[in-house]
Amino acid sequence: MTVIAYKDGIIAADGRETWADGGIGQCEKLFRIPKGPHKGHIVGTQGASSPGMVFVDWYTDPKTEKPKIQFEEEFFMCVVLRSDGVFTVDDHCRLIKCIEPMVAIGAGAPVALGAMAAGATAVQAVRIACRYNSLCGPPVKWMVLDSKPKHKHT
Repeated sequence: MTVIAYKDGIIAADGRETWADGGIGQCEKLFRIPKGPHKGHIVGTQGASSPGMVFVDWYTDPKTEKPKIQFEEEFFMCVVLRSDGVFTVDDHCRLIKCIEPMVAIGAGAPVALGAMAAGATAVQAVRIACRYNSLCGPPVKWMVLDSKPKHKHT
C-alpha cells in the first residue's frame, strides 16, 4: 500500500511495497514524465504496481490508445502534479482536478491529511504516516515540479 501527499508545491511518497504473500520491499512511486506533451509533470502511483505503470507509460505517450485499466482486484490511483494544479486519476485514466490545498491518497492518507491540516509539510506528513500505518514505510521521497527528486531515508 502507500501514502502519497501533496501540499504547497511538494509531492511526497513512501517507499514501501507490500505483496499478497506478506512480503515487504521498496519501490519507486513518484515519476517525472521525461518527454512528450506532459514533460516535467509528476505522477505518484498508489495501489497495484502494474496498472499504475501502465498509466505512467500512457501518460508519457498519450498519442497511443488510452489503456483500459479495470482490474477487479488490482485497485490503483494516481496523483498528477502539473503547473496548473493537482489531479487524481483512477482506472478510467481521467484526470480530476483537486480543489483542496492538500491531497493525500493511499492507506496512510487519513494520517497524512490530519498531519498536514495540523501544519505538517507533505514530507513530514508522509513520515508521520509511515510511523503510524504499517502499510507505509521508508524511504520517503519527494519532488517539486522543477527540481530533481530528493531522497530521505527515515
